[in-house]
This record gives sequence, structure tokens and C-alpha cells, in this order.
Amino acid sequence: MAIASASSFCLKMLVGTMIALMLVAHPFSEAAVTSCQWVQSSVSPCLPFLTAPPKGQPTPQCCTGVRNLNSASSTTADKKMACGCLKAAAHSVKNLNTQSVKVLPQKCNVRLSYVISPTMDCNS
Repeated sequence: MAIASASSFCLKMLVGTMIALMLVAHPFSEAAVTSCQWVQSSVSPCLPFLTAPPKGQPTPQCCTGVRNLNSASSTTADKKMACGCLKAAAHSVKNLNTQSVKVLPQKCNVRLSYVISPTMDCNS
């Protein structure tokens, strides 16, 4: 049971990392990233998409979470926090499909000026 919870948490963090990276590109609102838990819960619906081959579409709940996280990251501090939360989790997710991670923003109609990667520098 503890292993399943840890895996789920890690997947959420990984997805969060990818989404947090999106935040660096497009701040749209005055909302703020308040905690790693909030970041994780925003992108947790994306886990099935991110651990499978990049075919089909992410769920509407996933894309809503991606857009919400993107919108909430209006400051540099918000973006760095979200990126750090997500990146930390990404390193412990075993079945992450990096191609699915790369196409998630496009599939959710979120435009980024960079490619999402588990090795991105959250300070730049």
C-alpha cells in the first residue's frame, strides 16, 4: 500500500514538473502557486497520459489542471516553485513517457516557447 502511494505521489510530482515548466512561459492571472501539494493536485489527472505512449488525448480534467497551473504561475517565484515541485517528482517516476510529456502542452492547447524536459533548469 505504501509503495502504491509513493508511486502515485511520484507520478503526480513528475507530471507537475512538466506542467510547472509550462508556467515559465505564459502567466495569465493573479493566482499564485501556493504549495507543492496544490501543484500535484492540479496535474494528477494527467498521470495516465504521461505514463503511456503519446497517442490519443489527455482527459479534459488533465488539460484543465494544466491550464490552471499555467495561469496560477504569474510571478517568477511561482514558476520556480512549481517547476521545482514537479521536477523533484519527475526523477522518481518509473514509467514516465518523455514523448508524452513533450506533447502534453500541445494536446492541451497551451503554447510554450520551450520544450519540456525532466532536466530543465528551473532557475532560467
